[in-house]
Order: sequence, then structure tokens, then C-alpha cells
Amino acid sequence: MTSTPRVLIRTLPPSGNFGGVLQAYALQEVLRQLGASPVTDVSRADRPDGIRASTKYGIKSGFCRMPGADRIAPPAWHREVIKRERAKPLRPFVDQRIAMTAIYQRGRVNPAALAGTDVFLAGSDQVWRPGYGDVLSYLFDFAPSGATLASYAASFGRSDLDGYSPRVLEESRTLAQRFAAISVREADAIRICQERWGVDAVQHVDPTMLLTAEHYRDFAQTSEDDHSGRPYLLSFLLDQTSTMSAAVSHVTAALGIAHRDLLPRWPQRARELGRRAPGIPTVEQWLGAFADSSFVITDSFHGTVFAVLNRKPFITLANSFRGVARFTSLLGLLGLSDRLVYDGRADELNRAFDHVIDWGDVNARVDIERRRGREYLSSLLNASGSSSQTTFVDA
Repeated sequence: MTSTPRVLIRTLPPSGNFGGVLQAYALQEVLRQLGASPVTDVSRADRPDGIRASTKYGIKSGFCRMPGADRIAPPAWHREVIKRERAKPLRPFVDQRIAMTAIYQRGRVNPAALAGTDVFLAGSDQVWRPGYGDVLSYLFDFAPSGATLASYAASFGRSDLDGYSPRVLEESRTLAQRFAAISVREADAIRICQERWGVDAVQHVDPTMLLTAEHYRDFAQTSEDDHSGRPYLLSFLLDQTSTMSAAVSHVTAALGIAHRDLLPRWPQRARELGRRAPGIPTVEQWLGAFADSSFVITDSFHGTVFAVLNRKPFITLANSFRGVARFTSLLGLLGLSDRLVYDGRADELNRAFDHVIDWGDVNARVDIERRRGREYLSSLLNASGSSSQTTFVDA
């Protein structure tokens, strides 16, 4: 190890996902505070890059905006164009606050991008969930022999490995056994690592929780839609179903305050973007909205995290499509399991709404987990370059 360890982080590329951007930022920031020099890889082993990718996207974007494209352009093209447009307000934060590199160029690893790396660190986010990325690359199948490999709060996104093919399951087991330390985000992941990979793992909270609410407030901003200082219920819903909308209306009426929707519905076709695309907040405005809110309703994992960090009463609506294990694990760890509501049932909403959160107990639990996570990362940076499996025990 050098006096200033260089850490190469592999996580899902930060783009239009507020939680993904903030966890990437937070992990880098904590590592910097611990004396490391982190950089995050934003390339993908399974995606085109550079001029080829830009040209391909330009063709898709132009075609989707042409008259008649609504009927003939593949829906996946429209989704990609809309996703990129939604990501634009987040880009300045990413460019200014996250040190980035690209190890994959034209589908191959560039050895120069790996030079001088002391620790290869996977996480956080759902890096080991098939369909979200090339799992084997997030287990550093490209790393040289003898490299120090580890993870921090890595997630499978679900409670099993049913999405792994036999080949990926076998190869992932071999790769995981090269790791010096494995840290996972969900309690179920400890069992998965033991049963399917034959390795020990330790659970840690998402990197966003390793920083305090006060840290985020230093650059949080109030947006134009701030309700002039009046109290408001903040909803941040990734999948706005009729059931979820009804839940928001129910709680808003019970509170008798204004409602602010932080992620309004977007059009489904690219040609409609210029006519009725709703505003997307910047990362700073997103943080400010949570800090200034009076109550939060969300189906988002990181929406739940920032409600907790800002000590806001909240209700989390279970989102089975995106995976519930993340929520049950986090809320159970913090003694907040009763904040998770299934199916938007009025009786469950009322129960969660009426229950007063003991923030003294919650804050004490967060402090313990924050210390554990930071001590794990510190011990990782201070460890020797051993390639043998090591369990990093934190107090």
C-alpha cells in the first residue's frame, strides 16, 4: 500500500438515479476522509462506449423524435432517450463531486486504468444483481492475481441467486473466494454468500448513511417549488401506481398540509419531451426537498434512507417489483419495520401514521452502523495486500 491508497471503485454507473449518484459520492467522500484517493469506474463491460455509443444513441434519439416514430420506434429506444433526458439535471453534481475513470474501452479493460491501484472495491448498490450489469466484472474478473479485492455494502437486490446462470454462478463463486473482505448491504446476502459462494460476509449500511444529514445540508438547495416555507408532505415514488397515489392522498389529507411530488410522471414517448416534460430537480434540490419536508412517502430505498437521515416521519410503500429485501433489512436494523406498508392498505397506513418514531433510538442505531462502516473501510485501507479471505470485524 502507498501512503495514500488508490482505491478503484466499481459500482453501477451514476446516471439518472438519485440514490445511485449519492451512494457513489458518499463512498468516495468517506474514503477521502479516511486518507485514500478513490476513483469510480463509470464504464460497463457489456455496453458500447465512446464514439460508437454516442453515434448509436444519436440515431435512436433522432429517430424517436421524428413524426410517426411513436408507432414504429422500439419502446426500448424511447425509454433510453427519456432516461437520458431525466439524467441531465444530475450530471453537474456527478461531474463536480465524483472522480471518475473508464476501465473498459471498446469492450476491453485498459491496463493503464488499473495501474497503481491498491484496492479494488465493489459497491455499493445492486452490483451483483443480474440484469443490472455484468456480475462477473463487479467481482473483478479482470483484476490481476494478488490484487486486494473487497466490497462495501454490495447488494444482490433480492433474496436468492435464481437469476444467475449455472456458468455465472460457478464463476462468481470462484471470483468471490479471491476477495480479502466482503461487505454486503442486506442481511439475506450474508446467507447467500455462505451458501452459494462459500465465503463469509459482514453487513453494513449503505454508504450514504456514513455521512451525516448536516454534511448533505452543506450543499442542499431549496428549489423554486419550496412552498414558501410552509410544511409539506414529500412523495418520491419510482413507480406511481394508482394504489400508491391513493396512499399519498390519504396521508396528505390526514396531515392537512401541502403535497410536493418530487418525481412527477414523464411522457412515454420521446416526441412529447418538449411539450410536457416535467421538471427534474438537481441533486442539491433533491437533498433540500428531503431536508425541508415535514413527512415523506416513498417506494425508494434511498428515499427511505434520506427520510431517516433527516429525521422525518415517513412511510415506505413496499415495491415488490424492485425488491423488498433491501427495505426489510434496513428498517429491521434500525427498529423501523413498522414503517413499511404493503399494498397501500388504509389500516396499515393509519398504523404507521399514528406511530411516533423514537428518533433517539434510531439515531443511536445509525451512529453505531456509521461507525462500523467507517471502521471497516479504515481497516481495509490499512490492511496488508493479502489475497486470502479475511473477515474484517468492526466493533
